[in-house]
Amino acid sequence: MLARAVESRPAPACARCRHYWVTHQPATPHGCRVFGILSARLPSVEIRMATGQDCSAFEERPAPPARPHGA
Repeated sequence: MLARAVESRPAPACARCRHYWVTHQPATPHGCRVFGILSARLPSVEIRMATGQDCSAFEERPAPPARPHGA
Protein backbone atom coordinates (compact mmCIF):
# COMPACT_ATOMS: atom_id res chain seq x y z
CA MET A 1 0.00 0.00 0.00
CA LEU A 2 2.81 2.44 0.88
CA ALA A 3 4.67 1.72 -2.38
CA ARG A 4 1.52 2.55 -4.33
CA ALA A 5 1.18 5.86 -2.45
CA VAL A 6 4.79 6.77 -3.28
CA GLU A 7 4.24 5.92 -6.96
CA SER A 8 1.12 8.10 -7.13
CA ARG A 9 2.91 11.23 -5.86
CA PRO A 10 5.02 13.22 -8.31
CA ALA A 11 8.76 12.90 -7.81
CA PRO A 12 10.59 16.00 -6.50
CA ALA A 13 11.31 18.51 -9.24
CA CYS A 14 15.01 17.99 -9.96
CA ALA A 15 15.24 21.22 -11.96
CA ARG A 16 14.49 23.12 -8.73
CA CYS A 17 17.19 21.24 -6.74
CA ARG A 18 20.62 22.73 -6.08
CA HIS A 19 22.28 19.33 -6.80
CA TYR A 20 20.76 18.83 -10.27
CA TRP A 21 22.79 19.62 -13.36
CA VAL A 22 22.45 19.20 -17.12
CA THR A 23 25.26 17.01 -18.45
CA HIS A 24 24.91 18.02 -22.12
CA GLN A 25 25.42 14.36 -23.06
CA PRO A 26 22.60 13.22 -25.35
CA ALA A 27 22.35 9.73 -23.84
CA THR A 28 22.44 10.91 -20.21
CA PRO A 29 21.31 14.55 -20.03
CA HIS A 30 20.35 14.57 -16.32
CA GLY A 31 22.78 14.50 -13.39
CA CYS A 32 22.75 14.58 -9.60
CA ARG A 33 25.91 15.70 -7.80
CA VAL A 34 24.94 14.08 -4.47
CA PHE A 35 24.26 10.57 -5.78
CA GLY A 36 26.62 10.70 -8.77
CA ILE A 37 23.78 9.86 -11.15
CA LEU A 38 23.95 10.42 -14.91
CA SER A 39 20.71 9.29 -16.54
CA ALA A 40 18.28 9.62 -19.40
CA ARG A 41 15.57 10.01 -16.72
CA LEU A 42 15.43 12.58 -13.93
CA PRO A 43 17.56 11.53 -10.95
CA SER A 44 14.54 11.65 -8.62
CA VAL A 45 12.80 9.09 -10.85
CA GLU A 46 15.89 6.83 -10.79
CA ILE A 47 16.06 7.06 -6.99
CA ARG A 48 12.37 6.26 -6.62
CA MET A 49 12.68 3.27 -8.95
CA ALA A 50 15.73 1.94 -7.07
CA THR A 51 14.58 2.54 -3.48
CA GLY A 52 10.82 3.03 -3.61
CA GLN A 53 11.26 6.32 -1.75
CA ASP A 54 11.53 9.98 -2.69
CA CYS A 55 14.94 11.61 -2.96
CA SER A 56 16.31 12.45 0.47
CA ALA A 57 18.88 14.96 -0.84
CA PHE A 58 16.48 17.45 -2.46
CA GLU A 59 17.37 21.05 -1.56
CA GLU A 60 15.54 23.96 -3.12
CA ARG A 61 17.82 25.93 -5.44
CA PRO A 62 18.26 29.49 -4.16
CA ALA A 63 16.46 32.14 -6.16
CA PRO A 64 18.71 34.23 -8.39
CA PRO A 65 19.39 37.75 -7.10
CA ALA A 66 16.91 40.36 -8.25
CA ARG A 67 18.15 42.44 -11.13
CA PRO A 68 17.61 46.21 -10.96
CA HIS A 69 14.76 47.43 -13.09
CA GLY A 70 15.95 48.49 -16.54
CA ALA A 71 19.19 46.48 -16.43
